[in-house]
Amino acid sequence: MSIDQVLALPEQLSFSAQSNGGLLQASRLQQGIIRLLDLLIAAGALFLLSPFFLVLPVLIKLNSPGKAFFVQRRLGLGGRPFHLLKFRTMRENRNLGRWTVKNDPRITRLGKLLRQLHLDEIPQLINVIRGDNSIIGPRAYTWEVHDQVCRILPKFNNRLLVKPGLTGWSDLGGRTGSNSLDHHAYLFLAYDSRYLTSPLTVDMYLGFVARTIKYFLFEVRDRAY
Repeated sequence: MSIDQVLALPEQLSFSAQSNGGLLQASRLQQGIIRLLDLLIAAGALFLLSPFFLVLPVLIKLNSPGKAFFVQRRLGLGGRPFHLLKFRTMRENRNLGRWTVKNDPRITRLGKLLRQLHLDEIPQLINVIRGDNSIIGPRAYTWEVHDQVCRILPKFNNRLLVKPGLTGWSDLGGRTGSNSLDHHAYLFLAYDSRYLTSPLTVDMYLGFVARTIKYFLFEVRDRAY
């Protein structure tokens, strides 16, 4: 979907906390299966990756002073806030609300490696089990970042109609080396708008999971800042 197509989205896509804006949605059965898959995948991944919860906190504390885990309020479905969990990758008390850019001086040396390998996001599997987010969906942002992007592109607010996720359209195809906030705004909405026009079905969900596994195993791309 091109930028022009995104800008031409109909006005009924405008966000409303009381309505789904007339958007297409998967059936209740599909949604129930996707939620079950979320729980099975998150629980299985947490079991397999549990050793990281023993090793990484020690390494993070040795690398820089502060807590091992990073907890931050993010916007979820319908704009409802929740506490997102991550392994800490930045120095503490360094204006953590603003957008992360390439070669960001706030990121520690170990943090850079964790971000490149996406190991910092392992604790978000707990958020999936809680129901804060899904395995598949648009990224959850802080209110500050969300507000900045909405000032550039108001339709960015429509992404709150979809439950956020760990991976999805923008993560598998949207990150680039640009540090421009407006570039990210248009690029991310170009990808995230697909959630607004096409319901996430079980087939699409499994396809995203397969592509994500392929991405981690066979593709070397530095898209994580």
